[in-house]
Amino acid sequence: MEKVPKTLWSFLGRFLKPYRFMVMGIVGLGLIWAAEISLTPYLMKCIIDRATGHVGDFVSLFYVLLPFALGYVGLTAINSLSFRVREWILLKLMPALRKDIWSFLYNYAMSHSYHYFQKNFSGSIANKISDVSRSVDDFLTNVAELFITKVISIAIAIVSMYFVNPLFSLVLFIFRHNLVK
Repeated sequence: MEKVPKTLWSFLGRFLKPYRFMVMGIVGLGLIWAAEISLTPYLMKCIIDRATGHVGDFVSLFYVLLPFALGYVGLTAINSLSFRVREWILLKLMPALRKDIWSFLYNYAMSHSYHYFQKNFSGSIANKISDVSRSVDDFLTNVAELFITKVISIAIAIVSMYFVNPLFSLVLFIFRHNLVK
């Protein structure tokens, strides 16, 4: 019988290895979200700056604003599509991952002696197995959605703020750095 990995990272690595492309897809789609959330305000700023500073007729204004407007609409459409693809991947990944973890831990528990089951309630063992499989799902979702995408989003925001005003970028970096402490 295969032993249960001792550390969190070896445990996750053992079960996520067959699904590594799906996990990388989730992270990659999260990066698209991070880019969209950070770049659309900058594109809106460019549209407003060009529109308020434009001198000329409507047709020339249209051609000045067109690339920025298409960029804004394109980012929004790509973000919407990426959310749908991400949800599809999660619908394929999470039940299979939970099943693999549950099956492995169930088989591991069943390999124990009769004496082990005399000392531990079977309901308690079953609950622990279910808790682990659900917790890996929650952990993976939180790391992909709340940690990686937020960090990348902040990094993109700092860089885009630098192009608006380097002082704003410095203030945002200091503010973010103080929040992490």
